[in-house]
Amino acid sequence: MGIITEYVDAAMKDAEYEELEEDEGFTGTIPELEGLIGYAKTLELCKLDLREALEGWLLVSFHHHLPVPPKCGIDLKVLRQEVA
Repeated sequence: MGIITEYVDAAMKDAEYEELEEDEGFTGTIPELEGLIGYAKTLELCKLDLREALEGWLLVSFHHHLPVPPKCGIDLKVLRQEVA
């Protein structure tokens, strides 16, 4: 398993989900990752949407040299230095 997959898996363990009113679906967030949100009609689809959003968030963060907080001892700064 690659380091990015490990990071995504670790971050998803911190995800928080909220059921919206009147069967409008679910939202999901990862508290330390500002601006990251997933949304879908079912909880399972919300989890998938949040995971995809996280992967995109990481790509944008790398591209714009934005900080990515460590998760469960996984620090992607090392990866960023290798890519740069």
